[in-house]
Amino acid sequence: MKAALDRSNLRYEVWLRAKNFHDALVKKIRSTDGAVIVYRSSYQAVETFALKLQQEGITAIAYHAGLSVEQRNFNRTQFLSNRVQVIVTTSSSGGDIYKPDVRLVLHHNLPRSIHRYFQESGKAGRDGKPAQCVLCFNYEDVRRIARSIEQQPDLSPREQEENYANLQDVIDYVLSSKCRLSLLPNQSVPRCGKCDNCSSPINLDWTTDAQKFLSCVARFAQCGESFGTGYTIEVLRGSTSEKIFRHKHHELSTYGIGKEKLAEDWRILVQLLLFQGLVEEFQIEDYTVLKLNQKSWEVLRKQRSVSFRPATWGGKPPKSQIKSDRPSTLELYQQGLSASEIAQKRGVQEQTVLSQLADSILKGELIDINRFVPRDGQYEILQTLKTIGTEPLRNVYDHLEGRYNYGQIRLVLSNWKQHGEVKTVDINNSTDDFYDHHNDNDDAYEFERYLQWDTESDFGYLEDIVNPDAY
Repeated sequence: MKAALDRSNLRYEVWLRAKNFHDALVKKIRSTDGAVIVYRSSYQAVETFALKLQQEGITAIAYHAGLSVEQRNFNRTQFLSNRVQVIVTTSSSGGDIYKPDVRLVLHHNLPRSIHRYFQESGKAGRDGKPAQCVLCFNYEDVRRIARSIEQQPDLSPREQEENYANLQDVIDYVLSSKCRLSLLPNQSVPRCGKCDNCSSPINLDWTTDAQKFLSCVARFAQCGESFGTGYTIEVLRGSTSEKIFRHKHHELSTYGIGKEKLAEDWRILVQLLLFQGLVEEFQIEDYTVLKLNQKSWEVLRKQRSVSFRPATWGGKPPKSQIKSDRPSTLELYQQGLSASEIAQKRGVQEQTVLSQLADSILKGELIDINRFVPRDGQYEILQTLKTIGTEPLRNVYDHLEGRYNYGQIRLVLSNWKQHGEVKTVDINNSTDDFYDHHNDNDDAYEFERYLQWDTESDFGYLEDIVNPDAY
């Protein structure tokens, strides 16, 4: 029997790779006082991530088998002698690195087995001092590892089964609410008291949100249709894209019932539903679409709850789960207030309100800029942006001779970036479509005309949960 290794000095965490994830990683590395090892899944990913860290002002170096022996030895010496803080490497090459005072080991992708993760994370804190081990995940990791198992023709059925079992062990580790350290090989500690599960035992209840999402997928299936994550979120959030109206999905009871939640948060939920097997993906030609399974129906029938630990997001809950006493600019906008009314309530300038709404557009929010910029003004601003460029905005403002403030200019610019080119139209004809809908795919948040649909009183999807035989 192998003796248990003492890893009581290590803190284990699991993070979801969601939006703005890179910023969170950079912040984590900056706050680490000492050496850092980052594991990536390929040579190219190693090189790219090392370069990104360098651009952030962090001393980082790449280390993988694709480098010459001389370059590898030089890069490793740079790290071991503390000339650089971070070494980015692959699992196959990381075994060559031994440094007792590593303070952080960060896995950017899921490892192929829990034993491999145990060995690689164990490179942290070998001097006995406190260190951290962060495992980052995304459902794409599961797809990538599963594909690589399928594409190895030399594997026997037993070996293939073992590889899938190893992957499932890693997934179980990610999803478990038990002490992280106790889940690792040769560890008999019932509770370390410092990992993310031990320090953040409270879960967020997402059952109702999961029911909304799964009910939307079920509604598609009822119509004999299947769609991907991005399009499903558009329907839930009440997008006014041409594709939704073409399919008449604005008539579904699930249309717009998730508009209070950011697109980013819906994507987080879907990632975790996929990880828990509460919804499945399958391929139709070149498209990945969603389908329900038995566990999905258990959620819809209120036989299974859905909850996630806040630390899944690196210790912070999603933005829409954070409550504030003062309504945000976006919330006040959604209440139908004008820019001047929002500015008065928040104690800021009106163009600050417009700039904040412009930022919301870039985050995937549905903002009707017609409420703040006349259509002929939108056309004039956009033509100026296309003629003289987008930076600096002072040049755009001066060229327009102050007819529009910076907030209005930013609204048009964000809408252009997010929703596409403008058509050449008669600017006096307000009934013409203004923006081209050339991006007709699941991830495009297209903008046509912002239509107000009364969904607050229409929660017909709940009837489907109570009576699943309705499908």
